Amino acid sequence: MKRHACSSLACASVAYLFFPVGIFFLGYLRIWLSLPVLAFSVWSLVRTAGYYQAVPERAFPRAGRRQWIAVIAMVLAWVFLAGIGGYSYQNSDYLKHSAMLLDLATLPWPVTYLRPDTGTPLRLVFYCAYYLPAAVAWKLFGREAACFAAYLWAAAGVLLALLWFFRFIGRFSFVWALFFVFFSGMDFIGLIINRTPDNAGAMLSATAHIEWWAGIGFWNYPSNTSQLFWAPHQAVAGWILASLVYHCMFIQHDRKCPLVFVGSLAPFWSPFVSIGLAPLCILIACFKGIKKMLSWENLCGMMIVLIMALFFSANLASYNNGPLWMFHELSGIWPRYLSFVMLEFGFYALLAYPYVHNADRRERLAFGVLTGTLALVPFYVMGLYNDFAMRVSIPALYLLQVYIAGFFMHYRGWFFKSVMAALLVIGALAPVRELARALVLRNPVSQSAHVVELAHTAVAVQYLGDPESIFFKYLARRGHAGARIPQGVLDELRRH
Repeated sequence: MKRHACSSLACASVAYLFFPVGIFFLGYLRIWLSLPVLAFSVWSLVRTAGYYQAVPERAFPRAGRRQWIAVIAMVLAWVFLAGIGGYSYQNSDYLKHSAMLLDLATLPWPVTYLRPDTGTPLRLVFYCAYYLPAAVAWKLFGREAACFAAYLWAAAGVLLALLWFFRFIGRFSFVWALFFVFFSGMDFIGLIINRTPDNAGAMLSATAHIEWWAGIGFWNYPSNTSQLFWAPHQAVAGWILASLVYHCMFIQHDRKCPLVFVGSLAPFWSPFVSIGLAPLCILIACFKGIKKMLSWENLCGMMIVLIMALFFSANLASYNNGPLWMFHELSGIWPRYLSFVMLEFGFYALLAYPYVHNADRRERLAFGVLTGTLALVPFYVMGLYNDFAMRVSIPALYLLQVYIAGFFMHYRGWFFKSVMAALLVIGALAPVRELARALVLRNPVSQSAHVVELAHTAVAVQYLGDPESIFFKYLARRGHAGARIPQGVLDELRRH
């Protein structure tokens, strides 16, 4: 039974991640290409699912009916409060999410916009896997069905991630589900340390977003709740992908490891998550050896990566990106960096180390890779609000929680446990405020704006792509122009 539950979880996870990718192949690629690509991908998907049939070293924990009901109810409530589907308060990022869903649902694929100054088209180019199932539901059954589909789709993904978390810690528990909801770095202490006239009011507000304490657009390692409430299109897949990749470390049999195929599903969900997974993937590849990486599934994965690379290369936006020292004087920000690293994950990692030190060699090395990734991510900057730090950190922060849970369950030192518990309570102040905002505030749900009609033109520009790129010229179907691009967006595009 435990073997069946574990393999079913892996198969469901791979299928969940692949489903939007398959929709993309059917809806965007030309028929002569989409059918063989889809057939090869589905065959590789089945082969990958078979790889996870091996008996894991850590079996799936048993759970009663009441535990299942409690955990599922918690997931449904958490996703409801996140604003997914439009049933509760939505944070400002939903202006983008709603516009993306509207365009994918109401415009022909590939989504195309018209430049009124030249009469030429521009394409929508973005990592939009999360939106595609709801967009298909909208096309088939209307807007209300799409909202409900978005809600169920997100809830299913969150439940898969939470079940993986239970499997890794060996405990199916509502208490550990709450731990997952309320896990966060100690942003409140950071807010006190880095207090300025601009953020002083946030300390007293019960609904303030306090995770930018290091400075807006500087660094931010969001809590699980913040990730779900602001960026579900990246967080949900990031958690599941991290689980599948990490799980590969503990599968011991002679079959080829489909690591590249699993990783190839990441870019269409989030290129940032792909970067965050790369160090762990390299470690696993070293464990498995090159021979176990040579497989048809991984060849298919390379094909998917190539298709996605050609798709994303069509994007016309230029981002502020580069090493940290290109934007800031390192000598002046070391104190801020050290406080950020220690408060967001450093103290947790140090306290958990006595447990990790006695763990399996693979777990120790993975822990080192994860903490090293979190320490190095701040040294690169990308995006208007440095999305690089916020989203590349998703896999490592998720798996760090596995080690913290293991520390509580297996380490016997009560003093360190008490200190860890106190720090986690302080950290929970950030997600508590996210939840409070969702409970207290209300806002009208509107999906009337297209992507190119977003008021923030610098945001709108980042979704536009070149119709003369290799992907759209040779691989994609012909598009039909939809929404007209406003002059302000065109002016912003010229600046890029």
